[in-house]
Amino acid sequence: MEQKQHRKESVIHLMYRLVMIIFGAACAAVAIELFLMPNKIIDGGIIGISLILDYLTPNIWVVKFLYFSRYSQYPIYVFGL
Repeated sequence: MEQKQHRKESVIHLMYRLVMIIFGAACAAVAIELFLMPNKIIDGGIIGISLILDYLTPNIWVVKFLYFSRYSQYPIYVFGL
């Protein structure tokens, strides 16, 4: 039986992956801000629920899209661990 050797990921490859993750998150944020919210299009998941609450309660700062989408995802992260 051969032992599998674990290869260390090169720093350049790690940096490339991090840049691509940040780029993907930025593209998603731009799509929500420039396309979904102005046209009142609802997405799925937590983002969709946040958009619906933002449309229904436009003057209540506690239920704004940013706060609800950010804080409602914390339990999902905790249960995912």
